[in-house]
Amino acid sequence: MTLHARRVPAAILLALCGCIGPYADVGQKLDVGLRLSGGETWIAAVGSETRILVLGRTPDGQSSQFAFSRLEAPVAAGTEGHTAQGVWQEHGGTMFLTVNVEYTLLDESSVGTTQRRGAFRKDGLSRLIRLDVAQGGGQLRIAGDPGYAGTYLRLAEALSTLGSATPDDAACAFHVANLLVMTSQVRVVGFGGPGMLQYRNGQDFEGTVAGTLSVQMNGGLLAPDVRIGFRGLVDFPGVQLDGDQLTHTDSGGTGKTEGTLLFTFRPAPGGTAAAPVTGSLRYDLVITDGVARGGEYTVALDGGATGAVQPMMPPQPPLAACLHLP
Repeated sequence: MTLHARRVPAAILLALCGCIGPYADVGQKLDVGLRLSGGETWIAAVGSETRILVLGRTPDGQSSQFAFSRLEAPVAAGTEGHTAQGVWQEHGGTMFLTVNVEYTLLDESSVGTTQRRGAFRKDGLSRLIRLDVAQGGGQLRIAGDPGYAGTYLRLAEALSTLGSATPDDAACAFHVANLLVMTSQVRVVGFGGPGMLQYRNGQDFEGTVAGTLSVQMNGGLLAPDVRIGFRGLVDFPGVQLDGDQLTHTDSGGTGKTEGTLLFTFRPAPGGTAAAPVTGSLRYDLVITDGVARGGEYTVALDGGATGAVQPMMPPQPPLAACLHLP
């Protein structure tokens, strides 16, 4: 299953019964749970999972809100994602996260397309998570809850190690850009399932930090076109996407995903990549049963290398090697 190629190939029965989505008013519940302003982003690799923790701060530097994502990506396309949002505090080596909103997108590739739940959201929560934290040597070490534990680096500093001259650098750029694709789409309620029918009128989602993600379904139920537009989208400081993806499938979930996204990475000064790293990610994917199983992504770094990545293969080098994660 691919987080950015799963679509709704057959949902006629659900449409006839009126079951077109989890909410009657699309704009009522589907937008971002919170929007962060200021703060820092930390990133860790735990097995095939990438963890991104954004700790927001008030203008005077006090802790405020947070966003946390766990993204499962053993292959280039990714398989599932989880995001939590809420408020945080830290006292004497202990961090307290209060989760208010939670999004989940499961791997449903083994489930029939009309039976897939797609991304779903739980809000109105007040779940307290206690973590032991220690910071030093440019690392944030988190222990306690196994879903959050890991050794994290500041994303801006990790981005400063990126290059642009080789095909490996292009593969690394894919990794980073795809993280933002995944964090954004896990928040689109119904994504990957019949709930996508509710976007026939279109919907804009706020980025967690900046920009928007637009979702529009066009065409008939037998051959839907789904356009996802990235407009200055930032879910975690340091990575931005602009551009469009367009997926067209028949009633059996066979079709293609095309389009080009422009990425901008903003590293910390002083590393190999002192200036912003820019380039493009072009989609030319073959969709089977709602899953990207063929074709490729083409990454072109401005003024640098070009490389191709296959959706069902793990990109090499791994993300942890690209960003020198512990």
